[in-house]
Amino acid sequence: MKIHKTIGQEIVLTPIYAQVLMALSDGKCHGYGIIRTIEEDTSGKIVLLTGTLYTVLHRLTEEGLIEECQPDKSGDPRRKFYQLTENGTSALMAEVNRMRDFIALSNKLTQKLRGSNVAI
Repeated sequence: MKIHKTIGQEIVLTPIYAQVLMALSDGKCHGYGIIRTIEEDTSGKIVLLTGTLYTVLHRLTEEGLIEECQPDKSGDPRRKFYQLTENGTSALMAEVNRMRDFIALSNKLTQKLRGSNVAI
């Protein structure tokens, strides 16, 4: 499974990889915390299994978008913590901007279809 595809010069992240990067945008976190954050952020619509998450974390690490880091002093030293790299932050911002453009286009299309009495 690829974490992204390239359209021209632009990297487009697959949704689950973008979601994990979004979960790490507030700072370092361990695997269970990432699962919990995604579940909360999506109102329970996305629930990652640990096996899926650790595959995603491994691939994001290989791509240089996240890295393992030391936990805060209050964190459990047995847990692996992850944080965004500069490349990860850049990839996330590009994906957010791409999604924002897509939503704007979708809103424009919705208005157009409403004006033509097409059921939406």
